[in-house]
Amino acid sequence: MPEISWSETFERQFHRKSQRDQRRVMRAVKFLMDNVHHPGLRRHRVLGISDAVMWSIRASLSLRVVYIEHDDGSWTLANCCQHDEVY
Repeated sequence: MPEISWSETFERQFHRKSQRDQRRVMRAVKFLMDNVHHPGLRRHRVLGISDAVMWSIRASLSLRVVYIEHDDGSWTLANCCQHDEVY
């Protein structure tokens, strides 16, 4: 299981979400940790944001979690925001 950390931006966005959305985000992160290829996550690479390998997973129809995959195999949760804010 990879080591997971979170950015200040993620933490700030997470705490601004409703409790319902916070549960959705945490459920998506748990699924990610259990099975990176879980079909409900609809995981895909986010292009054009930076040189880092960034991925987006689905926490709900409109809520996305973006994380960075580091060379050492660890992940940093970067954002949790609405679909349109990611793309």
